[in-house]
Amino acid sequence: MSARVRGDTGSVTPLIVGMAAIVLGLLGVLTDASSAFLAKRAFAAAADGAALYAAGAVDRTQLYAGTTTDLPLDSRDATARAEAYLRRSGLADRYPGVTVSGVSVDSTGRLVSVAVSGTVRLPFTGVLSGGRATDVITAHARARSRLG
Repeated sequence: MSARVRGDTGSVTPLIVGMAAIVLGLLGVLTDASSAFLAKRAFAAAADGAALYAAGAVDRTQLYAGTTTDLPLDSRDATARAEAYLRRSGLADRYPGVTVSGVSVDSTGRLVSVAVSGTVRLPFTGVLSGGRATDVITAHARARSRLG
């Protein structure tokens, strides 16, 4: 039998505590990264849908005047349609404060770009900081009018 060396007791405890702290830290980083990734995907999906819906915003003045052979988009109507889509999507229920941060129609009047922005609360870091840890995420999408 081997004799136990005195003064060596308890040396495994700090190692286990240190490893547990590292594992918990990695789980926290993974949780926050996953939350931000899922929010980015949700914002991108909302921006895609809003851009497609905004691409249907035909300039009715030119349409009914009969002065054009194509159907350019109306920027004010495109903005209203993008905001309406975002309200109906229910994204604000999961991410309060999400907004359409920008809508632009290109010079040809056929391509609309939509940006959706919002603040995402990071679950693990938010707990450690008293709920103040957030990340601002913006997603962009473009859609071409099929009518033009």
